[in-house]
Amino acid sequence: MVNRLTQYFSLTLFFILLCFNSGAYADKTPLTAKLDRTSITINESANLIIQADDAVELPVAVLQKLQQNFDVHRRGDNSQTSCMNFSCKSIVTVTYQLTPKHIGLFSIPAISAGNEKTRVLQLKVKAANNNPNSATVDPVFIETEIDKSEAYVQEQILLTFKINNSIELRDLSLEKEFLIEDAIVKLIDQKNYERSINGRRYNTAELHYAILAQKSGALQIPAINIMALVSKGGFRTQRMRLRSEPKRIEIKANPTGATQWLPAKFIKISESWSDDITQIQVGDSITRTITTTALGLAAEQLPPINIKANGMFKTYPDQAKLDDKSSEQGIIGERIDNIAIVAIKAGTITLPAITITWWNSRTQQQEVTTLDALELNIAANPYAQPVSPKPDAQVQSNSKPSADTATDTAINAKFALLNAEHNIALEDTQRHLRLWQMAFAASLIIAVIFALLYFRKPSVAIADAPSLANNAAGSADSAWKHLQQSCASQDATAVREALLAWARLKWPTQSINSAQDIAQRFKDTQLQQQINALDAALFGDKALTEDFTALSKRLQELTAMTEADSNKTTKLAALYPVQ
Repeated sequence: MVNRLTQYFSLTLFFILLCFNSGAYADKTPLTAKLDRTSITINESANLIIQADDAVELPVAVLQKLQQNFDVHRRGDNSQTSCMNFSCKSIVTVTYQLTPKHIGLFSIPAISAGNEKTRVLQLKVKAANNNPNSATVDPVFIETEIDKSEAYVQEQILLTFKINNSIELRDLSLEKEFLIEDAIVKLIDQKNYERSINGRRYNTAELHYAILAQKSGALQIPAINIMALVSKGGFRTQRMRLRSEPKRIEIKANPTGATQWLPAKFIKISESWSDDITQIQVGDSITRTITTTALGLAAEQLPPINIKANGMFKTYPDQAKLDDKSSEQGIIGERIDNIAIVAIKAGTITLPAITITWWNSRTQQQEVTTLDALELNIAANPYAQPVSPKPDAQVQSNSKPSADTATDTAINAKFALLNAEHNIALEDTQRHLRLWQMAFAASLIIAVIFALLYFRKPSVAIADAPSLANNAAGSADSAWKHLQQSCASQDATAVREALLAWARLKWPTQSINSAQDIAQRFKDTQLQQQINALDAALFGDKALTEDFTALSKRLQELTAMTEADSNKTTKLAALYPVQ
């Protein structure tokens, strides 16, 4: 009896399992692929939806073919399983978003999984309706505007993109930097505003570019691609690529054949000076600032300004400053050239006129902009003193040194004294140097004594601080006088030693090991140039004598300005006492 019951139970279980398996097999989900839309514009995206029992990856061959015409992004997987009457059904949905790169009719290849295969699909990509005057204009579109259909090489072309949307867009961004082959591209303006198109309200983001083609021929302006997200309600979004229409412009060659070719709407030159040009003396350094401004050219296209030195003066050009500004008419390039001019001889200096030849893109004619020539009257140095001969020197009673000779003595070796006077001056310099060395040694001994007193008796050292400061100030003043004498002697070695000694006394807490340390302290262009000239006289291939009066004069000006700023800061601080 038990055996029969066991047999009945086994048969029943077998049939149940058979029915269950038969039902499950019958309910197996077939492999399918479909598009949510079969026709879209270039600015839209379509979803490729694949359904099967298990998640299906796009085969590599299919993915590579799709990526030729689309950007492919996997949006995610969704799995659902249901059972009823011993029958279970499982569905896995995989969604890919296809964002078109081109216009046309494209095929979606068949997808295989096991023994199953989907059918081939087709997706049509149409051009966007970017005409704002059309009644069927798209809710999202890009307008492209160019101010001219042809231009000369290097002439400015104004290109404007207007990204319009009447729906909710998020995270608008350029897919990649907008560049054009063989052209300079400058973004000169970017703004956002609202406007009405065919009675519909649009938000517009505008990009304004200046294009400067660098060679003649056909210039291809590529489409600009803007990526954005479209809100689909809640947290759902859809990726969108906005694409403008590519353009083509004919670029003409330079009609003048000139090497310097500057097509612009206008070019002007202006100048300014760092000091009064009517009060220049031999040895003074004055900076001439020349500003070149052009509408329709980038600053990097503007030519450099050069002033050639002669026997009357020397020039020290600084690095030019380049700046591009924007306006409604396009890019405004500005180049600023700073040139230090050092007078080395009394008389009249003539600075030649500066001319720039350019092409007026408005009148289509060649024009010349000129900065007029300028004459500077250089006065003799009033501090120049003729060197007196020693008492035992034999000098003709009726002979008198000229004023020019006396001035040149203090200024430049090119206008040196007579050999006998030069030797006498050299001896005087050496005598002053020995005196200074003795004074410096005495000052050093005093400083050491006060340092010892300070550490042994703090109260006494503090009480004597004013006296110590006065001694240090006196030593610095003495060193300064010796520096001025050394500068007048035109002995580079003596100037360097006196300069370092004065600086170390002036700023005893600073580490000053070379003349360049002094230049770094002030960070002044004129002083840097004069110290470079000192180094050149000391360490150049040939022994040079140089005019160092300008060096001491500039140091005096900078020191005075520094002390004035310090006094001003102290006074301002006193206006707001601590409560």
